[in-house]
Amino acid sequence: MREFAVAAVLEAGHREADVARLFRFTPWQLTAWVSEARAAAAAPGGRPQPRRNLG
Repeated sequence: MREFAVAAVLEAGHREADVARLFRFTPWQLTAWVSEARAAAAAPGGRPQPRRNLG
C-alpha cells in the first residue's frame, strides 16, 4: 500500500493529504515516505537509481 500511496503523490500528482486520508496513513508518515522516495530518485550525478521496494 505504501508504494501505491507514494506513486499517487509523485506520479499522479495527487495531494498528500488526500492520499493519506484515502489509504488511512497519517499525513506526516506519507510526507516522510514521499520525501524519502524523492531523495532516492536521483543518485549522485543525476542518474536515476534502480527502483527499490519502499515497503
